[in-house]
Amino acid sequence: MEDFKDKQIVQRVIDNSLSGIQDDPRMAQRVLRIAHEKEGKKMNKKTFGRNPSKLVILVLTLVLVFATTAFALTRPAVLSWLIGNAPVSLQLESTAQTVIGENSVDGITVRMTSLVFDGEKLAFSYEMENDQPDLPVLIAANPMMSFDGKEVQMMYCTADPYAPQMVPSPHLDVLPVKRNPVVGGGEVYVSDITKGKVTCEMTFVVYKPENKFAVALLPDSMQANVESYTGDARSEAEDSLHTLKSFRNAIFATEADLVNEQWLAEGYTVIDGSGMLYDLPDNSHLNETAQIKVTFEFDASVAFACDFAETDDVELADATLHVEQFRLSSLETRIDLWMIPQENSEKAARSLAEKYGAYTLIDEQGKTVQYSEMDYMAAATPYITQINGQWVCRYLSQMPGLLRFPESVAFTVGDEELIHFNLMMEE
Repeated sequence: MEDFKDKQIVQRVIDNSLSGIQDDPRMAQRVLRIAHEKEGKKMNKKTFGRNPSKLVILVLTLVLVFATTAFALTRPAVLSWLIGNAPVSLQLESTAQTVIGENSVDGITVRMTSLVFDGEKLAFSYEMENDQPDLPVLIAANPMMSFDGKEVQMMYCTADPYAPQMVPSPHLDVLPVKRNPVVGGGEVYVSDITKGKVTCEMTFVVYKPENKFAVALLPDSMQANVESYTGDARSEAEDSLHTLKSFRNAIFATEADLVNEQWLAEGYTVIDGSGMLYDLPDNSHLNETAQIKVTFEFDASVAFACDFAETDDVELADATLHVEQFRLSSLETRIDLWMIPQENSEKAARSLAEKYGAYTLIDEQGKTVQYSEMDYMAAATPYITQINGQWVCRYLSQMPGLLRFPESVAFTVGDEELIHFNLMMEE
């Protein structure tokens, strides 16, 4: 009877703490068994029965250990593509969606894996797999995506038309390397999207060389200097080189060969040690062999963003502060604030820029906010521009989403708070 009560306690801890692992019906039994084994010498079942709080503390610790492993295994691929192994904000993790979409043509399979949508920006991840890994191909994504039949141009994709991905990939990386399938991702801004289910379509184009791939290793690359490395570095270089040597439709060239254009004249397609196309004239001896259309759905209502575009202007002593955009989402932090001088002149606007300088975002505790580790285009200092005839001192910045979303965020310059935004977030 005591064991049954113990299981009930454990199950409640799992259910109320970390829902991500409770789908395993054996979890409570496994955690309970390990808890008893760890504390068996210190306390018996009767002790647990008399003081269940001790069991709960130990079980919660074990659940956290199990959860760390479970989340690592089930973490949507888009998060790894966005930030690698860096910490993830609650908002980013909770809005990531696993999606289903796969298609195969001529032995090449493309599958969409996951995405995050913040109401305006969508980041997605995918896998591309080759049934014949010794005959690599190059794959590029069509830059136009379809959302409920409306075409939108992508902002970025790993499989860029000008830099297609090789599948399998011989790229140099820390072992173990995932070469086949190859992973990638992209980003796109979508406007006027309706809430609820949205149907998307992407097209991937497969290319094969007219003759073969000519691999030209850069003289200072690790693959070209394997013998000079030791330990893990050498293993990684050898692994990449062995992958290249396993390709039946590839030969090795030298830089001298590239100079006299021997390989290009004979219809070879020149690549470097990572499988990327060499930037050479007429390096386009590729044949399109297939187009792979992949359709998938996502829920547009699963989005997080705090948008303050409708904020009233703030009157400062020497200017008017206008909030054109101040948007904090799971994916990015976008700021577009204008300081409009009292006198409409370039000199007055420049004077404001010199006086106020770079901005900082501060949370309710007076600490500088922390951003997630994503790519960004930062510009903390303002610049002078003219908008519709009005000279302004403009703060324009695009940063990653916050690592922690506080209760409030203040836009500050120096020690002065210019405007305050209430997010009403709770930890």
